[in-house]
Amino acid sequence: MLKGLKSDKPIPPTLVLLNGVSFSAVVGGTFDARSNSSFEALHIEDGSHNSIRNVVAFSHVDEAWSSTVTIRGGTRHELAHSRVNGGGLAARCAWTISTSFALVHDNVIEECIKHALDFDAYTSSSAAYNNLARHNGPPDGYGQAIFVEETASGNFIFNNTLTKNLNGIAVYSLDVGPVQGNIIANNRIEDSVKYGISAGGGLEDATRESKNNIFVGNILKNNAEGDCWIQHGSDGSVEGDYWVSNVGDGQKIDWQANPESSSAVSVFDP
Repeated sequence: MLKGLKSDKPIPPTLVLLNGVSFSAVVGGTFDARSNSSFEALHIEDGSHNSIRNVVAFSHVDEAWSSTVTIRGGTRHELAHSRVNGGGLAARCAWTISTSFALVHDNVIEECIKHALDFDAYTSSSAAYNNLARHNGPPDGYGQAIFVEETASGNFIFNNTLTKNLNGIAVYSLDVGPVQGNIIANNRIEDSVKYGISAGGGLEDATRESKNNIFVGNILKNNAEGDCWIQHGSDGSVEGDYWVSNVGDGQKIDWQANPESSSAVSVFDP
């Protein structure tokens, strides 16, 4: 049973599945699941110390509980040095859920219609770094290059380059929360159709919030609707977030906040 999740969620059809194993790896090769829109390319389920490296993965899957490459459950898994492509049809490119100590790094993640890299519920103590995410999220839809959501906690998102996405990075809780204790550091976010970085929650539930997250040293440029939306959602959707040394590539950061609850956020604007 996955921590915090219903046990009746089936493993979706996938080209390669590492199910309940440990110290296993998929290294190299192209995994093209585009011929069947229900298929993932690769999937890790539970177990520990499994790795996906140096692969090219394609899918067109746009269904709940699926993505092009999934890490679900278990601990100490890795997705690295790979190209993950949704072909403009897959909802998610890379997805982690109910896992811990996962590493997602040095990948090119592109052309998904919702979230390029989704650190979803109960992802904890994990890191995403040195990734390039580009061309994710259509202008008339929603989605983020990197999404840290729904109780994800203690994760480190750093040194990623996010360009020409619908949104850059969002830290957000809609259904369960809070999303707390994550560090968003030294990322470069540019040319977003909407926002660079946003944080918040919603729907009148105090636990559905962005809480005690740190945003430091990020560089933002040419994000059309604003560089930083520091309180995304209803009043009280942010508590104790801390923003420091984020810069607009030589220009002033465009900050947006709810002034009625701005005391919940600390911003140091250099």
